[in-house]
Amino acid sequence: MLTLVGLVWIAVGLAAFADPVGFVDIVDFHLESATARLEVRAVYGGMSLGLAFLHFAAVIRRKWLQPALVMSIATLGGLASGRLISLIVDDFSAVGAGFMAGEFLGVALLGAALWRLMRDKS
Repeated sequence: MLTLVGLVWIAVGLAAFADPVGFVDIVDFHLESATARLEVRAVYGGMSLGLAFLHFAAVIRRKWLQPALVMSIATLGGLASGRLISLIVDDFSAVGAGFMAGEFLGVALLGAALWRLMRDKS
């Protein structure tokens, strides 16, 4: 599961690095300055690739597995929660709802993997 999530983070990170303007166009961001493009590359590109690295490292180093699962659940849960709040207080966004559904699905699958890991440790 962490490998799959890591691959998603790589795709997000590389897409943000390669074309920050096109990357955020789907969510109606308009990057008018070098600073704005820098922020998209750093946050969406750099952070996503860092998260991908952690996921792959946890697959290789078993003792990192539980912390990586918890971090991934917290990250996806935070993203999904922010989208849910926006869907409640702002206008509906099909794009946002789709991202949120994928994030909540990820939380559920990673939560199941964490539960199974904890059960097997006992």
